[in-house]
Amino acid sequence: MIDYKYLEIMNAAAMNAENINFDGTFVFKDRDIPDLLKNDAEKNGILFDTASASNEFKIENDNITIFSNFERAIASVSMNFQNHKTYCYYSEEEKRLVILIFNTDNIPCSFYFSDEKNLGNSIEYSLSNIVYWKKIFDLLCNNVSDGSDSDRSFFINSFEKGKCFFEYSSYSISFNNIDLQNTYNHFLSVIELTKLYPMLLKNRCVERLSKTGKSTLENLIFELDEICNKVETDFAIFVEKIDFDSYIQKYNERLSEFISQARNIIEKMFSNIFTLPLTYAGAILTFDKLEDNTFTPLIYVAMCFYTIFSCGFLFYEFWDTFSLSRNFDNVLLSYTNNSPILLAKVKPDIKVINSRILGIRIVCWILIIIFIVLIILLGFKFFNNPSNIGTS
Repeated sequence: MIDYKYLEIMNAAAMNAENINFDGTFVFKDRDIPDLLKNDAEKNGILFDTASASNEFKIENDNITIFSNFERAIASVSMNFQNHKTYCYYSEEEKRLVILIFNTDNIPCSFYFSDEKNLGNSIEYSLSNIVYWKKIFDLLCNNVSDGSDSDRSFFINSFEKGKCFFEYSSYSISFNNIDLQNTYNHFLSVIELTKLYPMLLKNRCVERLSKTGKSTLENLIFELDEICNKVETDFAIFVEKIDFDSYIQKYNERLSEFISQARNIIEKMFSNIFTLPLTYAGAILTFDKLEDNTFTPLIYVAMCFYTIFSCGFLFYEFWDTFSLSRNFDNVLLSYTNNSPILLAKVKPDIKVINSRILGIRIVCWILIIIFIVLIILLGFKFFNNPSNIGTS
């Protein structure tokens, strides 16, 4: 632990300073304050910058770094942390100094400046996320990146999904409720799992970020656990050759079932298409040849019932296509689990099923319209025939 007197003077300086420069210099409005601080430092053998201006004060200690706020402290610590240094920043909320130290696992911890007897027991929270943020970035650069423009940027190139470019950004406080140590361990295990098939991970990274529309390091780390889950599934399907063949066989069997269902619907509709002209032609011929028109209204009513039944059947077939489409989507989901490898394989099948379903829906509506038009024309023929009207 650094000498308490150092922290006490730093805390007093931070509380009274108008601002803190990037080099750790405290700047004051009241020129008396830096004089008091320099006198106090001199009494306690603490080195300070004697060449600083009369309204400035800076402690000369390479092991202490002071920042004006949390964001600047984290930006430096997360990228270039050194566990032998003490990092400080001034908290506007608490109106006192916050000290960052490193524990035995080299994880930074934070505590507020307080009385000397309570200083060692006042650790507030661990800042392990800062360390694992940098570790995740290093894993991305060393294992997923296809190159970099500098040590603070990299890009991921996927032959199937495109390319994403990332620049380093410091740890974001929006991750305070997320344990990045678990994310790092998960990511590391997936890298080791897929080291022979790196494109599995690259495809998922680019694909996921393309959907969110934000190719930033923050968004990539936020999505990383979900990306790893998908990659693990891709790997299990891709590597296990026996299971993969089994997947293909089961899928082909289910696909045949869907094609058969679509074919049955089409056959039923075509049977209606062929019987339709004969039915209505017979009805018209009957109207024309009947000398006794007593039964003409009954024939027309029968034709109306036939038309209603046929339209109902066609509407049922139309509605059935939605169930067929929904079931097919469920099979695709269970079969591919959004795996890019398997989705690429089933694209032709998707087109075949979708085109058949669309064709069935179009034919259904065409037939329904034809049925309705024919029954209306038949009605005109009946009601415009004076002998029929007179009889009725």
